[in-house]
Amino acid sequence: MPGSEDTLTMFLITKFGYYKPVPPLSHQEKIGGLALQAIDIVQFVVFYSLAIVYRRNTYNHMRFMIGTAIMMIGPGLGRALLR
Repeated sequence: MPGSEDTLTMFLITKFGYYKPVPPLSHQEKIGGLALQAIDIVQFVVFYSLAIVYRRNTYNHMRFMIGTAIMMIGPGLGRALLR
């Protein structure tokens, strides 16, 4: 299944994000923060799957892959600015 490794990796990142909050948060705040990430995981899987489906149509494939890349900018930039 295409993208299953990516989905597993994103799940593990979300899991580690739950168990290592700084500063310590309540259970409700942890779950609230992860809920937004769950939506991002679904969007990533949709964009990635569509890119695989349209791999023979260069323009659509490129657009969907750019969409997956743009989704990764936010978390990486946020981590870079917080460190």
